[in-house]
Order: sequence, then C-alpha cells, then structure tokens
Amino acid sequence: MNWNEDHEQKLKTIIDGFIDADFLRNSGYNDRLQVILAESARALSFITTVEDEFQIEFEDEEIDIDFFMSYNTARERIKLHVEH
Repeated sequence: MNWNEDHEQKLKTIIDGFIDADFLRNSGYNDRLQVILAESARALSFITTVEDEFQIEFEDEEIDIDFFMSYNTARERIKLHVEH
C-alpha cells in the first residue's frame, strides 16, 4: 500500500488528538510531537495509537528521540511500515 493524503491526514489527526492546549494548535507538527514526548505515558499512548490506526508494529529501536523531534522522521518511519 502506498502512502497517500489519507495517511498524512490520519497521522496529523492522531497528533492533534494528543495536544490539549489550544495555543499549540497553531504550532507545527514538530513542536506538537515534542510536547507529546515530554510526558512518557502520553508518548507511549501515542505510539500504540499510531500502531493501531495504521495496523503496523514498530521495532523498539525505531522509537527514539528523533521520532518525536521531527514530524518528517515520524511520518517516514510510519510510511515504511504502511508501504511494506
């Protein structure tokens, strides 16, 4: 399956669902991921939600600081699983 706009929108919707503060809604997705990372329980919940929604399973080493520091990195790692 190829990555498409529906996948892109699904990922953004999942991220938005983990952001509580209205002021962050005007921030970029890199900033939003970093806020999710700040709380480990929230980060774990985010990862399991992504895995469930995209029907994928990450290897432990795929979930590192880079995953949460860059929307593009997170998207590319998810995309690799979706297209596999």
